[in-house]
Amino acid sequence: MKKLLALLLCGAMALGTAACGAGNEGKGGTGSAGSGQASGDTQEVVFWHSFSGATEAALASIINEYNEGRGKEKGIHVELVYQGYEGTDKVMLAYQTKDYENAPDINVGLTSTIPAVMDMGWTVNVEDYMKEDGSEVTKDMFYEPLQQACTYEGQMVAVPFSNSIPLLYYNKEMLEEAGCRVLFHTFTGGVHRERGRINFVTICNKDSLHRVEAKIYVDATGDGDIAFMAGASMTKGRETDGAAQPMTMNMKYANVDTEKLKAYISSHIESFPVHKRNRKLMDTVSRFSFRGFDEEFRTANREGIIDIPREDILCFET
Repeated sequence: MKKLLALLLCGAMALGTAACGAGNEGKGGTGSAGSGQASGDTQEVVFWHSFSGATEAALASIINEYNEGRGKEKGIHVELVYQGYEGTDKVMLAYQTKDYENAPDINVGLTSTIPAVMDMGWTVNVEDYMKEDGSEVTKDMFYEPLQQACTYEGQMVAVPFSNSIPLLYYNKEMLEEAGCRVLFHTFTGGVHRERGRINFVTICNKDSLHRVEAKIYVDATGDGDIAFMAGASMTKGRETDGAAQPMTMNMKYANVDTEKLKAYISSHIESFPVHKRNRKLMDTVSRFSFRGFDEEFRTANREGIIDIPREDILCFET
């Protein structure tokens, strides 16, 4: 029977592999096939993901291109299935209940779940595959911070899939030659129109308000501010109900007694479900991170102490 390749995609996000077998829970087991079944001469691969909107459409386009090209050549067909952010929990449940038929071949999750998934008997270290002769994916293709994010017990067990690193990169010499001036910490304050055309744009920064006139205006605000202020029709949020992803609230704490915090988590493990599944998680990651305080958060929201539509807190050592 075939080996079921289960790829753990983690967030940052990252990608790791696992081989499943109902007849053998050890690594490399070759028991009953999982969700990825062979259909004729084609190997079906089930890919669980958590993306929606434009990101999901882009991923679907990549998968469709693969299926129609390289996939056909190799006899592989990838089926994309949306599972939201519960995919990793469902993978763990499938393993615990030996539900190999409904386990995916590829799943998207967070890097914080790598230790728990690697402890499952069907998980395979992807670094072993990257070291094979002829592998098109090698470890040195990834920046060292991404390698570290996917490293567990000294091995790069997952492959980086997506990562959010905001930065601004521009060719200073080219802009100077073109007579362009870069203004940092500047945003659009207003748009003045006359007879259906933009007459000038007001920008705001530490140096007060400024009027900018041009023949052509390119809206690179990221949120379509200029287009909206100019009267262009806009769509806000997702199409179903207009809801948008909320801003992340960040607070930074110094002089935290991490050992005392770890002891608290261990003695109140019910409020830390990720760590409940794998108590070794706190001691195996390179930087301490946790998700939890579920009951405390719910109580504070219920009693009106806070008004934050979240169910838990995410903390990361920096």
